[in-house]
Order: sequence, then structure tokens, then C-alpha cells
Amino acid sequence: MKNWGFTKREKGDYIIMEPPEIGIHVALVHKTSRSDEEIKANAKLIAAAPELLAACKLALTYIDYNIQFGCGGGNEGKYASQIKSAIKKATK
Repeated sequence: MKNWGFTKREKGDYIIMEPPEIGIHVALVHKTSRSDEEIKANAKLIAAAPELLAACKLALTYIDYNIQFGCGGGNEGKYASQIKSAIKKATK
């Protein structure tokens, strides 16, 4: 998986690129009435999306293992459900 990056344009919006050094555009976060901090935070979140998805899948593997072998504190089913929902939202 290649990392995504982002850069701010003169117009005040952000371009998300994959990979950053080549600059294939993936998304654009437009300048709106929102604050610059919120627009930048949204760009960062989009740029982190592939890594966040991979982390969710890894966490789900760990949680499923704990459920299968009875390890953990008992909230694993709740966590697994939330992670599965997030993965489904990101991939369907």
C-alpha cells in the first residue's frame, strides 16, 4: 500500500495524492465556509484513509482471535461490530 499525501493549493483547498511524490490526484477538499483548520483536518483524514482501513482490518483479526480463544475483557463483540461496520462503509 502506498501512502497518500496532500498539499494546499493557492485557492485554499487541498489535493490528496497517491503517492505524494508522483502526484496522482485522488480527491480534492474544497475551500468552503469552514475554517482552514477543519479543511486541513479533512484532507489529513482522507490522506490517512488507506492506513486507517488497514489498521481496522488488523485490529479485527486480533479481536476475532480473542473472541475465538476466550481472551480479553468481554467487550470484543461490541468492538468487532463497530470495526466491521467501519470497514463495510469504507469498502462497499
